[in-house]
Amino acid sequence: MKANFKSSQLKSVNVQGEKIFYREVGEATAVPIVLLHHITAVIDDWDPYIIDELAKERKVIAFDNKGVGASSGSTPDSIEAMADVAIDFIDKLGFTKVDLLGYSMGGFIAQIIISRRPELVRKLILADTGAAGGKGIDRIWDILQESFAYAEKEQKHPKQKLFFKSTSESQEAGTQFLKRLGDPFAESDQAISQEAIQAQVKAFITWGKSNDVYTKAISIPTLIVTGDQDEMIPLKNAYDLYTKINDSFLSVYPNSGHGSIFQYKELFVQQSNKFLNN
Repeated sequence: MKANFKSSQLKSVNVQGEKIFYREVGEATAVPIVLLHHITAVIDDWDPYIIDELAKERKVIAFDNKGVGASSGSTPDSIEAMADVAIDFIDKLGFTKVDLLGYSMGGFIAQIIISRRPELVRKLILADTGAAGGKGIDRIWDILQESFAYAEKEQKHPKQKLFFKSTSESQEAGTQFLKRLGDPFAESDQAISQEAIQAQVKAFITWGKSNDVYTKAISIPTLIVTGDQDEMIPLKNAYDLYTKINDSFLSVYPNSGHGSIFQYKELFVQQSNKFLNN
């Protein structure tokens, strides 16, 4: 029986003198896809449904950047440094061509990777993310604090507010998403530290206050996906990416927030597979 995401082993490779942990699922029958995840996340915060469905047609690799989860070292406090780690990680795995899925902060990292190593990436998926200097991106700390306060008051997980809207449909999708995350792994990653989160917040805010010098380097096919009511990275950012990247496609999911790809997991996988396979 083939391994799925929940049964996959934690592997490691030496990158920049540190031990970087990752999981890989699927067969190497197509160009592999490397996943770049959101602020505060570790490998195990990826939706296992999405991983397993994408892995039916290709190898899927998810990893913890330096200082995140089980990975050793200090977490970079700039998106540029995070991208350097990601590039070195891909090189260490021996891949000369990959697809990228950059979700939220991971989308920032993906843009820099393509700017620095355009020949490395075949196709790009950007989910609930934006270009440097995008509308509302620098509000990340306030948004996180609001969600933590909401979670404490309502006795709910912070992701119920961060990723999902207050409608019954969206909240139910959030409940199901958290259930999928809660299923045990054969070997679990470590939780992210407060030090790592602080470094990520600094990098996130700096990105939100910077000038966009990266999207102009993106000329490869790009699928842009977003929720229509994303508070963390507002919808306008997706439209801006769509107008800046010539060979791009935009998909907006209704009644959804920052976790749109988890709320519409089946649609997201369907669109992603069609995009990657064409």
